[in-house]
Amino acid sequence: MIDEAAARVSPQDDLRSEGENDHALIERVVAVNSAPELADALRLLVETARGLLEADLVTLVAWDEGVVRGVVCGGAGDGAGLVGEELGPGSNPPYLTATSGEPIVERSGSKAEGVSSAIAQVVGRLATRVTVPLAVQGAPVLTFQAAWRTRRSDATVARGIRTLQTLGALTGIAYRAEEERRRARDRARLETVLEAVDDGFWLISEDSVVLNTAARRLLRLPKGAAPDFGAFNLRTLDGQPLDVSLLAEVVRSTRLPQDFCLRVTRFDGAERIFEGTTSPIVAGGGVGTVSVFRDVTERREREVLTERFLERLFDALPTGVILLHPTTRRLLSSNRAFATLVGYEPAEIEGIEPPLPWWTSTPADLYGEEWAPPEGIRCVDALFRRKDGEHFPVEITRFWIRDLDGTPLAAVALITDLSERRRFEQQLLVSGKLATIGELAAGVAHEINNPLFAILGLVEFLLKEAEPGTKTRRRLELVQETGLEIKAIVRALLDFARERSDEQGVVSLREVLSQTVELLRRTSAAKQVEIVERYCAEETLVHASSGQLKQVFVNLVANAQQAMPAGGTIEIELERDGDWLQAAVRDDGPGIAEDIFPRIFEPFFTTKRSVGGTGLGLPVSLGIAQMHAGELLARSTPGEGATFVLRLPAYREAVT
Repeated sequence: MIDEAAARVSPQDDLRSEGENDHALIERVVAVNSAPELADALRLLVETARGLLEADLVTLVAWDEGVVRGVVCGGAGDGAGLVGEELGPGSNPPYLTATSGEPIVERSGSKAEGVSSAIAQVVGRLATRVTVPLAVQGAPVLTFQAAWRTRRSDATVARGIRTLQTLGALTGIAYRAEEERRRARDRARLETVLEAVDDGFWLISEDSVVLNTAARRLLRLPKGAAPDFGAFNLRTLDGQPLDVSLLAEVVRSTRLPQDFCLRVTRFDGAERIFEGTTSPIVAGGGVGTVSVFRDVTERREREVLTERFLERLFDALPTGVILLHPTTRRLLSSNRAFATLVGYEPAEIEGIEPPLPWWTSTPADLYGEEWAPPEGIRCVDALFRRKDGEHFPVEITRFWIRDLDGTPLAAVALITDLSERRRFEQQLLVSGKLATIGELAAGVAHEINNPLFAILGLVEFLLKEAEPGTKTRRRLELVQETGLEIKAIVRALLDFARERSDEQGVVSLREVLSQTVELLRRTSAAKQVEIVERYCAEETLVHASSGQLKQVFVNLVANAQQAMPAGGTIEIELERDGDWLQAAVRDDGPGIAEDIFPRIFEPFFTTKRSVGGTGLGLPVSLGIAQMHAGELLARSTPGEGATFVLRLPAYREAVT
């Protein structure tokens, strides 16, 4: 507002004429608007105002958002030294103008509350002061002030207010120009950065689409060609079409980044794999998207090749391998060798959780925390059970797969079937025992033969002197028969001892069986057991080790005798079945209990440990049968005896 009591002054004290003022104002407009920086524009603005108004002081104050604190941001004349001084709430005109939005004219003698001492000292020397508000788009609240040391007329003051308001409008232009220049600089910097990166950059906003050079190069998009997502036939990795607008809509609605890996047909027709991220851009109330992507075709091809190679290698390994969850021990994966080992189809055991059906027991170290040392490997032996119920020994080699932080990702177990190894070890053990027994038998036979030879010689000498038909002669003949029987037993022991268990050839199964039975008849203490033999008339040749076959029959007949401690009958039958020969050993004992029948071929399983049983007879016999491409079968009905059948392929002479 203008003080109506202002004193009149002479015309020569007024401002220059309107024409001169407007002309100078136009010239200054160009200078202010062409200033390169905002600081330069403000400096030119206050200097222009001082020149046009011929004022002794011009200041420009910028206020904070709450109009609580003001700072002199520009000054000319006496106001040049006030730049940086602060103002606050009070009766000072800049504050009153900032809060009211109205111009204020101040005469000498007015108080200046809420200003610094420097401002108060300068203002105290001024006779006339004019303060106007400046409403500038994009700028803080501003107040423009001009002052003179002498008193000025109301007309001069009014013209000064109009001039400052006009310059305020120019200030708005300056701010907007600075904002545009800032945006241009930001865009230039952004474009420089985008052009420097190797990743493709695709920005979509409401009013523009921006691609960097890398994006055009990756898409083979010619310079000047309009970008269009639909032209690139976007698909998922498994070949399904992808509507990119849906992806953009998800990003815009959720305002969350979305990763993608897509098949893209480039502008030149080549198919490539792109990987990247689409992120939201929020500006002016709208949401755009920016996609950053790169060509990962070669890397993906290497990854797929490696993945498929490892899958094929994993499945082709002859050793069973399983991967288990590190905490739940759920089966994550297994190879074909393991599925075959336990007798399951892969689909039957995929994802199965403990208790795992092939483990006959669940010791703590199979499921617990002590799966393996932190950086090592642990091996344990266990007994597995196949789907059909058969048990077999295995060796489990266990270790962890960990991530970069050392956290377990999976527990790995390598499963090795020990059946053949154990069978071989058992055969070695039994063969060693048999060799020792053979050597002992040979030695004992030699020691028996010497006195037996003397006995038989003396008996023969005494028989020549004895009268026929006398009691003495009958007694001597009985001694001779007994001695000859002992001689036959010794000869059988020597024949058995001389057999080499590792030598194979064409042998008669009938002869091997009859020799073994004869030996057992002569040496067995179970005289109350009757052995009945039935042999087929056909040829019974097999290619085998005579010693090992005798070992099988000794085990089978001995088991039958032990099953009938009170006496009974053992039937031995040899017959031909097509290209096979089968020898059956039957007893009429109590049979085999149902609960132990599935385990009779397990190594070291025996019900006769109290009388020296080792549990190796049947497992070794089964191993010998399998080594000769045959099989050993068992049948039993509780209370009706047991039958064991050895089946071997008949020998067929090669046709020349």
